[in-house]
Amino acid sequence: MYGRQARLPIEMVLNPQNKDCEPDEPPSPKLSDQLDDWTSQMIRIRQNALKNIEAAQQKQKKTYDAKHSLDKPKYKVGAMVLLKNSKKLSKKGSKMEQNWKGPYQINEVKTKGTFRLCEVDKKNPRVLKQLVNITRLKLFHTQEKSPPYQNTQDECRGISS
Repeated sequence: MYGRQARLPIEMVLNPQNKDCEPDEPPSPKLSDQLDDWTSQMIRIRQNALKNIEAAQQKQKKTYDAKHSLDKPKYKVGAMVLLKNSKKLSKKGSKMEQNWKGPYQINEVKTKGTFRLCEVDKKNPRVLKQLVNITRLKLFHTQEKSPPYQNTQDECRGISS
């Protein structure tokens, strides 16, 4: 085109002195040696990258399996749980609302980490229609009533004097 032979950018980098590269000329031995070196280097880099990718995938699989193991559910039927108040997330001005609702009792364990809950504190407890995912539940701990703190006579004397 325009009286010149087309040149690839790699040819310009490897052989900058030769302005008009003729197709009939065999490539210089330097060029072929460099190309061989580059191809072998690229093969080594790709193999190394494949090893790194495989190691990273194994690590990601291990952490995913540890996080998403739903074979043994944490909660059993009859356990007391709290339910995440998801309406709070979508409403503005809900800063003072409770983060968790409940307590509820697990009525039935379904597949893939879902549960059916039953109300506990009401006079007529009812089973909730909607299934609840395990990520929206947390174990409910009852507060044990401890006896009120009573000052001993020695402590009272120390305060009054």
